[in-house]
Amino acid sequence: MLVSGCCSRSQAEKSLDLPVLVTIAASFALGIALEKTGVAAVLAENILGLSGGHPGLALILTYLAVSLLTEIITNNAAALLMLPIVLEITEKASLNTSPWCSRS
Repeated sequence: MLVSGCCSRSQAEKSLDLPVLVTIAASFALGIALEKTGVAAVLAENILGLSGGHPGLALILTYLAVSLLTEIITNNAAALLMLPIVLEITEKASLNTSPWCSRS
């Protein structure tokens, strides 16, 4: 936008929401930590356990978890936090990742 002249540098700086950017950046690190420490695997096992092995119910529980997270943090940060958990769920249940990781 700066290159095209749509806004000035000061307008661009004023429009940045630093707390949101920090939250998203921290979510990247937290998502990686969830994966490396094994917490994502434990959470995935719990979701699969609660679902009784039914993929549809596991998907609903995952959507519910993401919905609850979006009440606390941004949508992007919630997605970043849940991604390692979702990948673990799909791997453990031998499911296609498409319904779990699709763009809306």
